[in-house]
Amino acid sequence: MKTIHWMVLALAAGACRREPPAAAAAVCPGPVLTARSSAGPLTLDGELSEPAWHQAQSTGAWRNVVDGGFASPHTELRAVATPEALVLGLYAGDQDVGKDDAISVRLGTASGAPLTLEVTPKGELRCPRASPGCTLPAGATLAVDLDGTPDDPSDEDEEWVVELRLPWKSLGYDGPPARLPLNAWRRDTPKGAAPRTIGWARPCPPDVGWGELRLLSSPSSQP
Repeated sequence: MKTIHWMVLALAAGACRREPPAAAAAVCPGPVLTARSSAGPLTLDGELSEPAWHQAQSTGAWRNVVDGGFASPHTELRAVATPEALVLGLYAGDQDVGKDDAISVRLGTASGAPLTLEVTPKGELRCPRASPGCTLPAGATLAVDLDGTPDDPSDEDEEWVVELRLPWKSLGYDGPPARLPLNAWRRDTPKGAAPRTIGWARPCPPDVGWGELRLLSSPSSQP
């Protein structure tokens, strides 16, 4: 009888136990980019010539933020993590480099407040006009290699390449975090065409959308 009694109690306890609810799926799941760590220094020259860049994963071609279709000119992003900083490498094909061309980068910070920065083909690092109160992160450095002549529609330009270094401390971290919210988009006016915006992670109304940067501790690590 005691055995039956304990079995009844166990069954009753099991019936009352509730499984934790499943995590809600993201409304707009974003893409994921992995960044491997590099112990060696990276020279900021806009060349992306070090082995770390050749081994870094690419976002692939960015897409039109309106319909998600592939769009020209070709643009892509790579990332490398050093113990001291995150370094972003951006390639932007461009037949006509104009005065309004810019790439915006949006990152999550340790405080939870997003940071949005703009870089231009002329080597400017600035806060967007739509971000009042924004301040540039301390120690941020930028290099741009431009193959073309800005603001001259009479010739045929080719590309501009960006290396942007952001110290972890300027993002509120003591070192590389395991994951980092990230997105990037580009404003461009192709030759003979209307202005357009292309990006990595598509907008997720009412937000601009997020992708995720996953930082790997070693070349052998898996995402």
